[in-house]
Parts: sequence; C-alpha cells; structure tokens
Amino acid sequence: MKEGIPFPWWRTWGFTAVIRWTRRNTGYDAAGSRTWYHDYYYDAQGRKERVEAYDGSGQQIGVGEYLYNEQGNAVQAWGWLDATGLLMKEIIEYDGDGRRTSFEHYDETGKFSSRYEE
Repeated sequence: MKEGIPFPWWRTWGFTAVIRWTRRNTGYDAAGSRTWYHDYYYDAQGRKERVEAYDGSGQQIGVGEYLYNEQGNAVQAWGWLDATGLLMKEIIEYDGDGRRTSFEHYDETGKFSSRYEE
C-alpha cells in the first residue's frame, strides 16, 4: 500500500478535451503493486457518466454506464470488489419526493445479490 493512503486505492483528477472531469481510482496490493484501476467520466452537470475498469496490466475488465431519473437521481451506479476491481451494478429506486426507497446489488457476473429497502 502507498504510504499515507488509508485505503488500497488512489484517486487522480483531470480534464478531457471537451472540458469534462475524469477521475482515476487505483487499487494496490500489500506490496504496493497496482492491481486494478477505474477511469470515471463525468457529464456536463458533474455527474458520473461512465466507468471503465482495468486490471493491473491495463486490460479492460468492465464498463458501466450511470443512469439518472428526471430529478437527477442516480438509478444505476457501480461499485467494485476491492481485491480485483471488478464492477458490480447497483440499482436505486426513489419515491415521489426523491428519497431513496431501495437499493439492489448485483455481483461481478451480473447476478442479483441483495436488495435493501429503506
């Protein structure tokens, strides 16, 4: 792990040619070797638009699109496995007032894993 970093990942920020934010999260093993990284792309409103996942050697291992409802709430998002960086889809539902009512998790293969209701 990189010294002074409390988690096994690192973030960097940058701009794309069309003046949109990008961000990179990087995962490291205990020896400090990069094991995976994710490149995030943001839309003109500053919301996550897309994530591309890569293993430590730079081979793409996943792509996820973020989706939003009419109120601007994320209805599809992406988490990941810390050890491998594999993406896991998250589906979020809201009530008419914009409050989150449920959260579904899918594993790295796309299989339904769990549902939480609030």
